[in-house]
Parts: sequence; C-alpha cells; structure tokens
Amino acid sequence: MQLLLQHISVLSFLLLLLFSIDEGNISSLLKFITGMDDIPPLGFNPSITISFNRPGIDTHSHREQIFANTCGNTLTIPLGLTSTDFVSMMRFVLFQVGGLFFNSE
Repeated sequence: MQLLLQHISVLSFLLLLLFSIDEGNISSLLKFITGMDDIPPLGFNPSITISFNRPGIDTHSHREQIFANTCGNTLTIPLGLTSTDFVSMMRFVLFQVGGLFFNSE
C-alpha cells in the first residue's frame, strides 16, 4: 500500500507540473524525455512512458534523480520524493535543456 501511495504522490506532482508550465517548458520537457521539442505528426514511437525507481532497491538504484532515456522515450522518477524535491529536480532538468521554468526565482 505504501508503494502505491508513493506512485500516486509522484504522479500528482507530475500532473501539477504539466498543468502549470507554459508551452516553452513543455517543449523543454519533451526534449529531455525524447530528444525532440515537438510532437511528430505521427506521434512518438515508442510512446512516452513513465517509470519509477526505488533508490536502493531497483536496478540503477544509485540514481536518485529524475532521468530520461531518449531512445526509449522514458522518464524515470525516483519514488519517495517530496513536492519540494520534485520541483527542485524538474527545475534542474528544464534549466539544463534550456527551459525557463522557475528561472527568475
């Protein structure tokens, strides 16, 4: 049950982010996940997927950051994040790919 709550918590952070950022930052997020800053006319192949990492338990458990695999169009988010941690990590991700998210804070 605790694991399910962690999944729901992280997904809610992601949904809040998606509903609150502008188009430029959506492009930056797409670029981070897929390597492309626009949706191709025929969509993504493979489709964008979200996976979760349990630091200390799963393969690649050394990764306690949000990371992406652009070949597989996969966004991997560690479980157990607070909303502050999630926002901080996404701020870093979007800044690295040229996003404007939280740039002026």
